[in-house]
Amino acid sequence: MIETGPEWDNLDIREGPGINLVLDIQGELLPSPNDYYDHIRMHHVIEHLTNPLQAMENLWFVAKDGCTLDIVTPHGADDTAWEDQTHVRPYFPGSFAAFAQPYYHKADYGYLGDWEFEGVVIEVRKEFEAHQDNLQVIIERSRNVVRNMQVTLKAIKPARPQEAVKPRQIGMQVIYVP
Repeated sequence: MIETGPEWDNLDIREGPGINLVLDIQGELLPSPNDYYDHIRMHHVIEHLTNPLQAMENLWFVAKDGCTLDIVTPHGADDTAWEDQTHVRPYFPGSFAAFAQPYYHKADYGYLGDWEFEGVVIEVRKEFEAHQDNLQVIIERSRNVVRNMQVTLKAIKPARPQEAVKPRQIGMQVIYVP
């Protein structure tokens, strides 16, 4: 489900309780005017998309400059990212650079959106709490350490040029879950 503000439109590809917009965000534009939303949430959506660039571009058009986009998705090294047969691709914290214009300094896929990476909160399984000193190494080398992640992106308007830039260093917040 995609939720948007300020009135919190609830979007899904199928009708259901609480859904007031039914459309495929990958191929249909939202009926909202451009530069309309301050905040958008995608809760377990992006991993199901076959064309995430088109979906992110469509959301960028209706987002105001500075709009925050919170994306919750399984971490790519968690079995849940792979076991659900409706999941199309896994995501990792670094995957979201592809939604920013500077990423396309080497190749242009016609993508017009520009979302800047703001941060990530990862849900680490409680049994790894005792390994905080080398948690990053454990995450990079092991499966099923991180369950989900919430990535925050910010709409940049107008879009930045497609040129190589050094990415900002953004810290990763860790929460421990059972």
